[in-house]
Amino acid sequence: MNDTRTHVGQIRTEVHGHVFKIIIDNVAKKNSFSPQMMAQMSDAMTLLDRTDDYWVGVLCAEGPDFTAGLDMPKFFGPKAENTEIKPGNVDAFALKSRCRKPIVTAVQGICFTIGIEMMALPWWKSSWRWPCSPPDSLWCSA
Repeated sequence: MNDTRTHVGQIRTEVHGHVFKIIIDNVAKKNSFSPQMMAQMSDAMTLLDRTDDYWVGVLCAEGPDFTAGLDMPKFFGPKAENTEIKPGNVDAFALKSRCRKPIVTAVQGICFTIGIEMMALPWWKSSWRWPCSPPDSLWCSA
């Protein structure tokens, strides 16, 4: 029997106590992001930010690879899909608004473009601050 359905990637979430887990799930395409997944990521980060019972987020991915990046034809070109994030939502790139809670990124396998951005953004775009300034920040104690 041949399964002709097209797998659509998604962002899933799970709650483990006070930990809000955000899961990239598009294994068939090495977890590449579609515009819909970017909107779902915004929804998940907004839920993390605005729920008092969630103290920290963990961003991870299904399968052996974290992400191959953007599914380029879905973002650019004649068949591009336009999906806007909801007004007032957290922007996954922290350009308009950002999540105020720490996010740990668990990366495995390949990680290109957007994956690298998402790893870096919690460090330098969040409202959380190190207790001391670079270059001493790696060596100081809290």
